Amino acid sequence: MTSPVKDKGVAKSLEAKLTTRPDANDLVDRNILKDDPSTALSPNLQAAKQALVFHQTQDKLQSRLERRPEKQNLFDRNILHDSKAAPQLLAAQECLERARLADSLGHKLERRPEPDDLVERGVLKGNPTDGHGTAAALQDAQAQLEKAMATDKLHHRLERRPEPSDLVERGVLKSDPTDEHGTAAALQDAQAQLEKAMATDKLHHKLERRPEPSDLVERGVLRGDPTDEHSTAAALQDAQAQLEKAMATDKLHHKLERRPEPNDLVERGVLKNDPTHGPAGALQDAQAHLEKAMTADKLHHKLERRPEPNDLVERGVLKNDPTHGPAGALQDAQAHLEKAMATDALRQKLKDRPSAEDLEKILHGP
Repeated sequence: MTSPVKDKGVAKSLEAKLTTRPDANDLVDRNILKDDPSTALSPNLQAAKQALVFHQTQDKLQSRLERRPEKQNLFDRNILHDSKAAPQLLAAQECLERARLADSLGHKLERRPEPDDLVERGVLKGNPTDGHGTAAALQDAQAQLEKAMATDKLHHRLERRPEPSDLVERGVLKSDPTDEHGTAAALQDAQAQLEKAMATDKLHHKLERRPEPSDLVERGVLRGDPTDEHSTAAALQDAQAQLEKAMATDKLHHKLERRPEPNDLVERGVLKNDPTHGPAGALQDAQAHLEKAMTADKLHHKLERRPEPNDLVERGVLKNDPTHGPAGALQDAQAHLEKAMATDALRQKLKDRPSAEDLEKILHGP
């Protein structure tokens, strides 16, 4: 048997421990007890409840793991730092980067423009340092008022804008956008831009290859150099060119009315054969070009072998040495006379050539 003194000590110790023991709710919160004993659930129900809570927690964790972002996404959002430094050095690296950014921001703040400059560039509506400037609230009200006025003006213009069919007729739109079979607006814009780019590129190539004004003047395309301020204006040049063309056309018509018949040209040796029975016009032209080339070649050979003027004077072919002969004025007069005689002979031939109707019959047949 235990002594009463010892039992009394045990009782006091037990009473002290019972006074300091935690409540049942504290034990549940600290996960020592799974359920409040006051609920008086059976052990089987408590076990089932614990299993249910465990599975719910497991499913919730699995769902969150499936939705967690990728590592690269965390890098992009600056949650993880893409650094090869050791973990214990990451804090120092972040502090250093923050200091660098702060220093960069300080330099930028030192170089930022003054409010007056921002007002002149239209960034600020009024100088905030000026006591007489418009307050920020009034600036917002003014900006909203201007926006409302612009919106109202835009609505009025939209009410007066033409119909798509009118724009198509005027060539502004390529096709009616209300037509479901028409080209979409985005495709129309892309097509128009492509055509414009192609036309621009083609124009640039042509401009690079266009001749100089002086070359056009030499070839008779321009009547005067457009770079010369004393030359005739372009509009007057066009009118002058059209007038000369009309006069030349009228003159040609008169000459065609008086031209001789093909038979007369054959008899006079102008045509080699009658066009109504001889070879085709293309063959005649080729034959004429060939004979002309042969004649020119023959003439060149003769010119190479021609004697000197002194030899011709000694042989009596020339009356005087051209270097000591008649004056230049007499030679010019003689040349003009020969040219006038040749012109008269040519005019006579033009009068005798066949008419346009006869040539059409010759070319196209009876």
